[in-house]
Amino acid sequence: MKTYCKKVDITDPDTIEPWVYLCISDPKKRNRPGFKRLSSRYGGAHGIAVEITERIKRRDLDLPPIQYRNRIDKSSGKERRLGVESAMQQCMNYVAVFALMPMLKAKVGVFQCASIPERGQIYGKKVLEKWIRKDPKGTKYYDKMDVRHCFESISCRTVRKLLERDIHKNPTLIWFVCALIGSYEHGLSIGSFLSQWLCNYVMSYAYHYASEQMCKVRRGKKQRLISHILMFMDDVIVFSASKRDLKLAAKQFEAYLLKHLGLNIKPNHHIKHTADEPPDMMGFVVGRECTTIRARIFVRARRALIRAWRRMQAGLPIYLQNARRIVSYKGYFVYTNSQRVALTLHLKAVFKAATRAISINAKRGQVPV
Repeated sequence: MKTYCKKVDITDPDTIEPWVYLCISDPKKRNRPGFKRLSSRYGGAHGIAVEITERIKRRDLDLPPIQYRNRIDKSSGKERRLGVESAMQQCMNYVAVFALMPMLKAKVGVFQCASIPERGQIYGKKVLEKWIRKDPKGTKYYDKMDVRHCFESISCRTVRKLLERDIHKNPTLIWFVCALIGSYEHGLSIGSFLSQWLCNYVMSYAYHYASEQMCKVRRGKKQRLISHILMFMDDVIVFSASKRDLKLAAKQFEAYLLKHLGLNIKPNHHIKHTADEPPDMMGFVVGRECTTIRARIFVRARRALIRAWRRMQAGLPIYLQNARRIVSYKGYFVYTNSQRVALTLHLKAVFKAATRAISINAKRGQVPV
């Protein structure tokens, strides 16, 4: 059994300094008061790296409690409990992730999306389009499943068990990662850089099981139950040419998640015919002929664009909040078959005006959050 991260020494300041620098130089972080105080106290990335290694050596991270707040997700309406970590803990998260990176690159599946560089919504959409349009037989049926409270349900015990299997020759790194997880309220913390990668890591075991081991025996030979699988963090979609095989695959997948990872699939999933009801995944509806925007996203985007156009017609500037909202929706129109509606909603002119409004606000020194 291959092990990873054998030569990664997180007690060496020179090893972790580049990772600390990546964290404190992030444009979204460097101007925050917490990071300014941290850099001032320890004299930049090298000083912070030295302090982190000293805490690791004495097996005491000495971190302040994480502050939690509930926030409503505007896209789905779900209430999520977000953790706000200290600047020092965020630096430690970067150290943990990049120390684990050799193992993460090897384990995380090629069709696992979300929180992975160059593997976001657009990557997943293009993959689905390729499968559905070039392999109509293999994608005749699909089942879309969602893990219930995925982040909160991934326990420190589960992560430790998997880490001891994959990086058992680096006990210091195992302790460090588990110490960071131990500071969370329940399971993994939503909003944490480390938690995003660990969630993908844990789900990679389910990914490889589904794509490599989920099969049936027919006439003495093993046959795969599914033809394709794609994961977007805790959302899973599997395809098959057979409705019966897909039903059996869903049962095996649920049983594996519960037994080996302690996770549950929401019971509201069921098998659908791709031609009759195209998959709705990652904000896109991918059909045999075209790709459209998810209905509730399109309604909100259309409303924002109409409001902006009315103000433009009246000679008034677009409200900053609406401008930011419009820019965030741009990708949905660019990467779907929305040419007709783009003309109707004056998309090009409104996007240009929204970008200008954000730029003017930024030049005044009020950098958008």
